[in-house]
Amino acid sequence: MRIRGKRKKPAVAPENLTESGIYYKKLADKYHIAVRIVLVLLVIFLIAALITGHSALKAENFRYLLQSAGLGASAAENPYSNIVYTANSSTAFALYEENLAVAGDGSVCLYHPSGEVLFRTSAEGKATVDTSGKYMAVYAPGSRSLTLYHSFAQVHAQTTESPIGTAAVAENGAFAVSVTEGSGASVLVYNSEFQPAYMWTIENGVVFDLAISPDGKSVAVLLLSFSSGSYYTELAVKNIRTDRLLTTEQFPGKMPVCVEFFSGGGFFAAVDGSISFYRAGGEKISQQAIPAGSFRYSTDGRDVAILTSSSQIAVFSGTGDRKAEFSLERTAFDIDYYDGLVCCISEATLYLCDTSSDAATQCQVDEGVLDLFLLDDGSVLLCYASGAKRWIP
Repeated sequence: MRIRGKRKKPAVAPENLTESGIYYKKLADKYHIAVRIVLVLLVIFLIAALITGHSALKAENFRYLLQSAGLGASAAENPYSNIVYTANSSTAFALYEENLAVAGDGSVCLYHPSGEVLFRTSAEGKATVDTSGKYMAVYAPGSRSLTLYHSFAQVHAQTTESPIGTAAVAENGAFAVSVTEGSGASVLVYNSEFQPAYMWTIENGVVFDLAISPDGKSVAVLLLSFSSGSYYTELAVKNIRTDRLLTTEQFPGKMPVCVEFFSGGGFFAAVDGSISFYRAGGEKISQQAIPAGSFRYSTDGRDVAILTSSSQIAVFSGTGDRKAEFSLERTAFDIDYYDGLVCCISEATLYLCDTSSDAATQCQVDEGVLDLFLLDDGSVLLCYASGAKRWIP
């Protein structure tokens, strides 16, 4: 078939080429062959991707990929400046990858740094989100449903027969859910294919906090239990592949605070007055005393920073070594930690504390900050009642 308006350029006869011309012609021939090989390999790759991942290749995924280029361009100049919402002191905020999740009564909204709403979903009651793993989990404690999202669409919905207490998602996509059953509880673990992998029945105790290891092989619970008129906190960690109890420890007369895994598989558990560190196999490494009372903490997967009191900060490594301590001039009510940098907020003062130099700086910001997050570039995302602002040190 001839193409109108297009003419073929005459080829040069080989016998008329110079020695250098012959060299470049052979080089060009090899280049064309290489291009054809790359194209064939690309076609094979696309066919294999369609065969193995056809269930995940949905229309909305392609629409998002086309849209993401424009979103990235619009967010590059002044990210997070166009995010607008309505929030109050009961609103929960979280970072999922680079996106900001805002969870209020009955709804969750995920914002791209450009200000674009990636998705909005409803939840029964007060919505809770977990953004610690591959997917973002959305649920309401007391409800019987949990939904997993990636940054632009729903990937899985899970219903339970009993009310949900808490949930956690692993880095590989596995997730765990605790449900209340009479005076006890059950922990349901699902693998990265969203199939039931393990069920752990707990006869006596309330699951106060729950964590799952990055590889989805171990699950940890922090229980509040009662016996003979007294209470105690119990830490229990299991390997779900072998059904082996890695560690169990009771803390009499102590209220539970939190349990978390580090990226290397080790974990820590905090109760009123102390924080304990463990290796991936369950061996206890150390226990550090901290002031009694509820505290705020933040971990980047390697270390953990704790606001032990209204004006005191302690940073511990994953092995329990105390890396740094800071004293603040004013009362702080929130903390975030990432890659050796601690960020705290008081009413109108932002504190940045560097564990590598033990240096602490402060600056004035607008009052009314509800939450804050350290971003990868060292800037700080401040969440207010009507929108977010990015502060650059």
